[in-house]
Amino acid sequence: MKEKHHGGFERRQYPRVRKMCSAAIIFKEYVLPNGTVITHYRMPAQTRNFSANGALLEVPEFISCELNVTIEIVIPEWQRYVLSCYHGAHARAAKPFRAAGQIIRSEENAPGKFMVVCTFTHLDTCERHALDKYVHDHT
Repeated sequence: MKEKHHGGFERRQYPRVRKMCSAAIIFKEYVLPNGTVITHYRMPAQTRNFSANGALLEVPEFISCELNVTIEIVIPEWQRYVLSCYHGAHARAAKPFRAAGQIIRSEENAPGKFMVVCTFTHLDTCERHALDKYVHDHT
């Protein structure tokens, strides 16, 4: 049975960990307020919580919903979790967590601070398992 949440039942499939980690939202193309287009733009972010399905991030600018992005999160001990999943050396273990995603919610939290929810749209099965194990170990 799923947990009760705010008067209803929790809809999330995966548990989440409330952890602040350095992160980035990477856009193939990003349009600045003055109309300038920047390719491969990295917006700094910080996680508020994350699961094997997505992340809640604080960012300095508004991001439109339904944008496809890449999420990068610097998760402590990530390499250990990835290596245990792949059972040995693997190229992904040398890098921060990274997944394709889509912005599904965006709202201003305070002046100059926005909260965005990103669901992971493509995540390697092994990395999803490693992320799920990390969340389980830290909740």
